[in-house]
Amino acid sequence: MICDWDKDYDKIVTLERLKNGDLDQNSWWYLDGLLEGKCGYDKATIYNLSEIPDLRKETLRWKCITGDRAVVESYTKHTEIHANGEYEVEVYGIEEPCIAFFWTARERMVRTEKGIRFKVWNQRGLVCLKSDTEAIERARRKMMERSKHL
Repeated sequence: MICDWDKDYDKIVTLERLKNGDLDQNSWWYLDGLLEGKCGYDKATIYNLSEIPDLRKETLRWKCITGDRAVVESYTKHTEIHANGEYEVEVYGIEEPCIAFFWTARERMVRTEKGIRFKVWNQRGLVCLKSDTEAIERARRKMMERSKHL
């Protein structure tokens, strides 16, 4: 599921997704093509990740990374989106079927100041209307290249 944080905040709170840590709003993936035009924005939030555990991976919350050194916010492990592939998705407010193309870029091991090693990655992706062949072609190409830049 994908939603606009501002418009769907009350719906998400009602569904108690926030306290379950079930949101991913900080990845570098975007609504694209005709879908972006219909929504009027390109950044959105994924939720219901607990219902699809294969698309999550455990890591630490980090503040900054320089080289292979990470400054962490907390040593408590948590999960973040780690998706690679094509997925049918729903976008709130959009009646047409949509498809997401997700991939991870720059997955690597880093270590904390205490020497604890953990994996980090950059999630990338594009979400399009299933009918938007131009956007789908572009998204599929970016996914196959595992592009760092969108």
